[in-house]
Amino acid sequence: MKLRFLFFSLMFSFSILSAGAQPNPSQVLVVQNSTSADSVRIASEYMRKRKIPPQNLITLTVPDKDTVNEIYLKKSIQDPIKAHIKAKKLKIDFIVLTRGMPYIIEGSAQNAFSLDSTLGMMDFTLLETRTQNPYFAKTTSFSHDKFGNYLVSRLDGYTLKDCLALIDRSLSARPLRGPFLMVSDNDKDKGGYKPWNDSTKRAHAVLIGKKMDAQMGNGFVFKGAEEPLMGYASWGSNDSHYKAEVYRKIKFLPGAIAETAVSSSGRTLRDPKQPGQSLIADLIAQGVTGCKGYVSEPYVDSISYPDIVFDRYTDGFSIVESLYMGSYYVNWKDVIIGDPLCAPYAKPTLAPKKAPKK
Repeated sequence: MKLRFLFFSLMFSFSILSAGAQPNPSQVLVVQNSTSADSVRIASEYMRKRKIPPQNLITLTVPDKDTVNEIYLKKSIQDPIKAHIKAKKLKIDFIVLTRGMPYIIEGSAQNAFSLDSTLGMMDFTLLETRTQNPYFAKTTSFSHDKFGNYLVSRLDGYTLKDCLALIDRSLSARPLRGPFLMVSDNDKDKGGYKPWNDSTKRAHAVLIGKKMDAQMGNGFVFKGAEEPLMGYASWGSNDSHYKAEVYRKIKFLPGAIAETAVSSSGRTLRDPKQPGQSLIADLIAQGVTGCKGYVSEPYVDSISYPDIVFDRYTDGFSIVESLYMGSYYVNWKDVIIGDPLCAPYAKPTLAPKKAPKK
């Protein structure tokens, strides 16, 4: 991963009095691809189990492949979605794509953009490169009206079974106190890598401050977990002490959230045998409920900061909101996996009191 970093004062901000609220199903637009049986099945199961209104489904007919070009993205995906939202007069904040929808915009191995991250900025003037995320480090629930973009995530993985399991894990998530595992790397306590390495340590401190069960790797070994985790952050295969067998044995509890500082962890969501860096799709298969990957080199400063992500998630924000809050850039390389309605730590929204009978 290339050494590029910008210092952001907001990176160090924690929510103090904020608390997330459970998003409403009416805020979610579900996108299915008619050419993919998996896509249609996942959309149907997700909408049924989450009670999402029927008008919040859009059916597109696009290639069932990983990659499309930018022109196709605009004409066949962005424009129909914008038209559907307008025609149905929907108040959409979150867009959920399903397995079978493309996730990479064509480019070289280093320059490919994420379809998802670009789609989220479709109401902005055409953007040529990465853009500051309007929702970075915020401490309030997301709304399109307030921030201008959409939070786009997907229900995806190696298999249909993995995707359906994501939905079930989201529904069964509970506000457990852990365990959480943060893994730093002593060889990255310098240069452009140091700020993200420090972020894992701050995340551990934040969780301990909230009386969570949080563990911290000592930086000299690639620490694994003997019991299922509620949260995880590490350098993945970029860790100097990385062991694939340790990474692939990590298991997760329903509602678990994860981030790995790996340049191309989202380069494929289909091929478990693809050589190269560690993949988030392995974590999905191992039971994680929400995570973030990158379709090509994003640079270190684009990786979600664990101190923000884990602070917000345990404050009650949704799994998708939390991963976006920790991300400084959008219109970039990011692919976020997860259900935006998964917010196990959220305080329940109280129903309004009924007027007393006269």
